[in-house]
This record gives sequence, structure tokens and C-alpha cells, in this order.
Amino acid sequence: EPDTTPPTWNQQPTNQNLEYGNPFSYDINASDDTAIDTYEINDTNFQINPSTGLIQNNTLLSTTIYPLNISVNDTSNNILSKVITITVQDTTDPTWDQTPTNQNLEYGIGFYYDINASDLQTITYEINDTTDFQINSATGIIADITTLERGTYPLLITATDLSNNSISQAITITVQDTTQPNSITNLNNQSTTNTSIYWTWTNPSDSDFYQNIIYIDGTNTANTTNNYYNATSLTQNTNYTITINTKENSNNLNTTNITNTASTLVTPDTTDPTWIQTPSDKTIEYGTSFSYNINASDNIAIDTYFINDTNFTINPSTGLIQNNTLL
Repeated sequence: EPDTTPPTWNQQPTNQNLEYGNPFSYDINASDDTAIDTYEINDTNFQINPSTGLIQNNTLLSTTIYPLNISVNDTSNNILSKVITITVQDTTDPTWDQTPTNQNLEYGIGFYYDINASDLQTITYEINDTTDFQINSATGIIADITTLERGTYPLLITATDLSNNSISQAITITVQDTTQPNSITNLNNQSTTNTSIYWTWTNPSDSDFYQNIIYIDGTNTANTTNNYYNATSLTQNTNYTITINTKENSNNLNTTNITNTASTLVTPDTTDPTWIQTPSDKTIEYGTSFSYNINASDNIAIDTYFINDTNFTINPSTGLIQNNTLL
């Protein structure tokens, strides 16, 4: 008698869910009164072992729903079919290749930070601060848009795949200024008096230059943004050394000493010496030697004593007068 009874499923094939990127493997089995001939499917994205009923993927399956018609026939060509769906979904978040970390940046230097995540699908990168920073959505390279001011910038970085799975990391970018300013240049004495010295110089061109710290003979006498300084109330005929350090807005101090030494002028002396005791007329006995000590004082110094008669000599330093010949 002809066989007209189709095979039956040992277990009814059911719809399947698959995580994107994973291999698909599903074993279906049927029984028959005579014998199973072959198993077949209708989608070339899959293959089925015609003898055992093991279904596997042929290629990397996309995130979609695959309708699959599974057929089995016996040796009498009686056919049993079942349509199932295979749903490929991506529920896995991307992972950081290296977790983004807090960053420190020197003021005035451009910011550049390359972050990378991995996923089986294409990743798009985003940040939450698009005023100060920009990110390449494809490569994950973060850069500043404008020169960043000193301070701390919170930044949330997100990597999202095509199935909207995402991973985020919050970091801070701290902009700090640890660089000392340049020194002044061209320090010179421009003019002097007996009580003052006037110096000039060229200030550094640093954008964050704040002030010059000025010392006269080691004493801090002024802090100024000027490119000149007039030291006053000085002593005449005296050397003075100016030393200048520079400071910038973040109080970083350049301790390199730039120095110059200059001298005040001497005040003209218009005052004559005075006698300690006014010289007076002298009488001596003929044949005796003459000796007379005269002395004068001065508000600066006595230079020399001299007389107008060659019959006598005078010590130019002490003022002692003696006869040169028999008087």
C-alpha cells in the first residue's frame, strides 16, 4: 500500500532569538513510518545538514528577522514543513578599548584625546560639551574648539552602536598653568642723579604676564607692570643693584635674576675747608729750627696742604710746616 503519511516532528520547531555576532545552531528532528529522506530550508543565509537536520548560519547574520521555511520529506516524498523566525538582535553594549581617564592640560596648549571603543557594529561617538570641545563621531578624537581657560571641565563621553546600545564615561579635563613667564630683557640705566637712578627694560611678551618683582640691593621695593623704575632717596656716589623677577597670572614666578648696577652722582662740593685753629704769626730765635703744625677740616675730606715760600716745607697730608734753610 502506498505511503501517504508525512513525517512528524519529534519536537515542533519554534522561533529562535540570536545575539548578533554569535553563531546560529539549531537541531530539528522528525520521524517517519518509513524513513526520513532529507531536510531542506529556503534561505541561503543558512545551511542544513540534509541527513541530521542541524541548521547553522552560512554568513554573519544581520540584526533583522529571518523567516525560515524548514521542510523534511520521507522516501515516499511526503513532506512536512514549518515556518519559523530567527530574530537576530544586538543587546550588547560597546566596550572601551581603554577606559577614558581624567586629563590634565597645560594652559595655552591645544587639547587632543583619542578614545576608542569596540563593538561588532559601527560605533558613533558623542560628548555633552560641544561649546568647548568637539569629537570626531567616527574616530573618537576629542579636541578643543577654542583656547581653554584655566579651570575644570566635566565631560561625558558616549559610544553608541547601530542598535542603540551605548557605554558612557564621565571624565574631567583640568586646565592648569604651571609654566613660568619669560624674563625681562634690555635692562639698562637711562639716567642718574646724586639721589636717584632711572632704569628701563623690555617686558616679556607672554600673554599671561602679570608683573615685575623689583629689588634694590636685595630689598623688594616695587611690584609693577611698568617697563621702568626710578629709585629715589639714594645716597650720592654709591653703587646700587636692581634685580628683577617676573610673575604671571597664575602666580608662577620666574626666579631668574636679571640685574644691573649703577652709581649715583657726586654732589658738587662748594664749601671751603675750615681751620681747626686759625694759623697765627710766629717768632723764632735766629739759628733755631722752625716747626708749626696747622690743621683744617672739611665736610668731605682734606686733599692737600701747601705753602707759598720755598724757605719752608709743609707736609701735604698733615700740615706740618718746617724751615727748609737757615732762616
